[in-house]
Amino acid sequence: MFGGIALANLLHASGAQKDINTWLNRLVVSPERAALFYGLVLVPLIESLVGWGLGVITGIPMLLGTGLSKLKAIQIALLGMMLCPWGAFAPSLIVASDFTGFSQTTIGTVTAFYNVPVIFILAISILVVHGGAALRVKMWIECLATASMMGITLIAVNAFVAPSLAGVLASLGAAVILVLFARRGQQEYHPPTALAVRGMMPYVIVLVGLALSTILAAFVGPSTYTKLLTNPATWLTVAVAFTPLLVRMASRDTWSSLASSTRAWGPAFSVTLLFVLFGVLLSLNGMGTSLAEGIALLGGAFAVLVPISGFIAGFVTSSNTASAAMLAGPLNVSASGLGLDSVHAVSVQTAASGAAVMCSPARAEVSRQTANLLSPGGDEGVTVARILSPALLANTIIVALLAGLGYIFF
Repeated sequence: MFGGIALANLLHASGAQKDINTWLNRLVVSPERAALFYGLVLVPLIESLVGWGLGVITGIPMLLGTGLSKLKAIQIALLGMMLCPWGAFAPSLIVASDFTGFSQTTIGTVTAFYNVPVIFILAISILVVHGGAALRVKMWIECLATASMMGITLIAVNAFVAPSLAGVLASLGAAVILVLFARRGQQEYHPPTALAVRGMMPYVIVLVGLALSTILAAFVGPSTYTKLLTNPATWLTVAVAFTPLLVRMASRDTWSSLASSTRAWGPAFSVTLLFVLFGVLLSLNGMGTSLAEGIALLGGAFAVLVPISGFIAGFVTSSNTASAAMLAGPLNVSASGLGLDSVHAVSVQTAASGAAVMCSPARAEVSRQTANLLSPGGDEGVTVARILSPALLANTIIVALLAGLGYIFF
C-alpha cells in the first residue's frame, strides 16, 4: 500500500504524471473517453497484473488529470475494480479450486460468465458518475461495446487459455476497442515526452519483475525466496527506489515527497489493518462455515443468499482471496447437500465478493488519502459515505442480478 501511494506521489511531484496524463488524454481524444479508458481499462488492467489496490491508486491521478473533481475521480477509480477475481493473476481462483476440487479452468470460466453482468453494471456506473444523461449517445455505444469485448475475452481466455491471464487480456481487449474508437478519423499522433516515458518505467519494473519472478517460481518451485520475489510489494519497493533517478528528482524533493506519502499512508494503513484483522478473525472462528450452513437451512432461498454472503465476505475482508478461503469450501458442501450445482454457487459467490471489494471503507480511505495527497484542498464533502455511494448502489443491482441468475442456473 505504501509503495503504491509513494509511487503515485513521486510521479506527481516530478511532473511525470502530468506528461503521462497529457499523452493518454490526447491518445483517446476526449475527456469523456479518457475517464472511461482509465476506469474501464487502466484500473482493471493494473489490478489484474499487480493487485493490492494499485489499480485504484494508479487510476486516481489519471482521472484527476482529465479535470474531474476529486470525488468523481475516486468514485470512478473504485468502480473500475470489476475484475477482482483475476487480480494479481487470480490467486482467489486457485484458492477456490483448492477448497472445492474443481479445476481452475472450470471455476474461472463459470465465474467469468457471472462476472459479465458485473462488468456491464460497473461500466454503466462509470459513465453515470462522469456525466450521465449529459453524455453523447456515442459514448454510451462505446461503453457497451468495450464492456462486451471485455466480457467475451474474459470468458474465452478462462475457457481456452489460462484463468491467471484472463483479467490482463480482457483489459487489453477493452483497451483496443476504446483506442480504435478514439483514433477513427484522427490523423495526428502526439508521442509521449521523454519525461512521460521515464515516468512509465517504474510500472514496467513492477510488471516485468513480477512476470519474470512468476516464471522463475514455476521452474524452481515454492520457497521463501520465490514467495518474496512474486510478492508485488517487493517490486513496488524496487520501483519506488528507482523512480527518483528515472524522473531525475532532486534529493530534497524526493525526501519531501516520501514524507508526505508516509503521512497519507498512516491513516489508510490503520483502517485497512483493522478490516484485515476482522476478516482473519471471522475466518479463524469458522464464520464462513456457519454462514454457509445457515444459508443451506433456508433451502429455496439458497440462490438468493449466496451473492449476499459473497458481498458480505468481500466487504468485510476487502479481499477476493480471503473471501474464497472463507466461503468456497462450505458453500460447495452446502450446495451439494441441497442437490444444487455447487460450481455455480461458488462462482456466484466469487463474482459477488469481487465486486464488493470496492465497497470496503478501507479502500475508500486509501483512495481519499491518495487523492488528498495529489490534490490538496477542495475535499469538502469527500467523505467515505459519499465516495462509496455509487459502488454500494451498483453492488445492490449486481447482487440482485446474480441472485436471479443463480436461481435459474443452480
